[in-house]
Amino acid sequence: MQLNPPESVPFRAFFIGASISTAPVWGVISFIVAMVVGGNTDLKNIWILVWVGGTFGGVFLSALGGASKYRKAVNSSLEFLSDSLPRIDYWSVTPGVGIAVDLNAGKVALRGRCERKRLSKTVDLKEIRDVSAMSKEYEEVRIIGRSSSSERADILKDNIEQAAKASKDTGLTVCLDDLQTPQIFVQLDYSAAERWLFLFEKIQNGSAQSQDSPIELKAAG
Repeated sequence: MQLNPPESVPFRAFFIGASISTAPVWGVISFIVAMVVGGNTDLKNIWILVWVGGTFGGVFLSALGGASKYRKAVNSSLEFLSDSLPRIDYWSVTPGVGIAVDLNAGKVALRGRCERKRLSKTVDLKEIRDVSAMSKEYEEVRIIGRSSSSERADILKDNIEQAAKASKDTGLTVCLDDLQTPQIFVQLDYSAAERWLFLFEKIQNGSAQSQDSPIELKAAG
């Protein structure tokens, strides 16, 4: 069953985040180049054009490259889920990670981490011993009062990095009846992980129903 890219993938937000995180680096590199160019030409203010143009050009190319990798990772997860199950009732993906369930077949496809190693596995629902959702919090630094543009960029970059680290430990833990693979962690937004937790509860009590078309369990909001 072929899945389409999810509406919940924050591609635009990722692109903006990647731009902010690389801006300080490209700003410094472009400034050095601008000083060299400005010192070897009689054209006034040419160094400003080189600095601004180099910064924006470098940031755009870096963000574009990162966004391309992001999309490829999402598509890779979609392909795995589509190829692993004859049909899909519910599903979720994040870059390089995914989960989907076929209620009629009684199987679930998982792509996540096991003991820090990437793992893709399709198992019977009866092999699942326990499921839990977890959230890793982080402290966001807020910008208050006056600060320079470079200071604001550094704070935004640090917040993005902290959020990325926290998101890696936020998601769904699926414990399996398997000594070689005791559990698989699927990185998801916490609200999406909670929805999966609720779905597994419905599967356990027999109230979960098959769907005519795949339903994405995505983050709230």
